[in-house]
Amino acid sequence: MEILDKQFLELRERKRGLIQKYCEDYRQGNGFDEELDVARLIGFLTFKFPTAAQFPPGIEKTCLVSLENAGISSGSDLLKAMRGKHFSREIKRYSGHHSLEPSKVSHLALVIITVLLTDAKIAKDLFPGMFSDWGLNAALEAADQRRAKRA
Repeated sequence: MEILDKQFLELRERKRGLIQKYCEDYRQGNGFDEELDVARLIGFLTFKFPTAAQFPPGIEKTCLVSLENAGISSGSDLLKAMRGKHFSREIKRYSGHHSLEPSKVSHLALVIITVLLTDAKIAKDLFPGMFSDWGLNAALEAADQRRAKRA
């Protein structure tokens, strides 16, 4: 059992080191065209939103899959998706619902809102229980209204 514990700790430290490396790469303007994996996703979010709450344990892979399904597979894609006026508006709306600064919106909420604005069906399918959250439900309703206007 001690061997497994030691190996688990080593893997966790290796992951932490990769996240720090990717975060620093992004700060230096490198690595944006690399395909996202869990460590790169966390590194990107830490670079872009350093004061935001980290992912809860075990959700990172679902977040990565949701982004991939929405056509967001690199740091460049994610940066582009998070630069739009709709994204900024929904982050402000979400943070208002939760009485916190936009910079403090959690990594999980940031990913869900990004996917929601790209393809709401993917967000609803992969995060079905999350829309009981007032802020995420408001973002969903706004996305649905925008789609209805375009149709």
